[in-house]
Amino acid sequence: MIPKLKSACDPFFGSILLDELFNDPTKVSTIPEVAVMAEAGQTVFSPGDRPDSIYVLQDGEADIYVQDSRKVNSLSNTVEAGRMYGMVEAVSEGEMWYSMKTRTKCTFRVLSRHDLLAELSRDSALCFRLAQILSRMNREILSFAVG
Repeated sequence: MIPKLKSACDPFFGSILLDELFNDPTKVSTIPEVAVMAEAGQTVFSPGDRPDSIYVLQDGEADIYVQDSRKVNSLSNTVEAGRMYGMVEAVSEGEMWYSMKTRTKCTFRVLSRHDLLAELSRDSALCFRLAQILSRMNREILSFAVG
């Protein structure tokens, strides 16, 4: 991806609203999850990390930072409760290209890649919703970059 486009895309491509994917509120509870507490100022993930989990902010405040070509971090976006981060990177086994740092004490719901992929293989409707969401996000990225 073009570096300039990559940094412009962060607010769109980095997160998926949990309720968008699991439109049946009981569905997410079928995937095992772990609650993880993070203190203020803690780095949740950094560029180059290869996550094996998806992070969902439950409460607290956190920020997304993007590194420019000089490795200088710039605030890109504030994390909203209920948003998933690392979905694309965890599922594709890719590297994170942005970082998340907590502003206040935070609680995250952490879903493992293995459990999510198993659920996607069992639930074709869930798989289809994920494809729709990623397609919409791709269109938003392209319109943001062009517009």
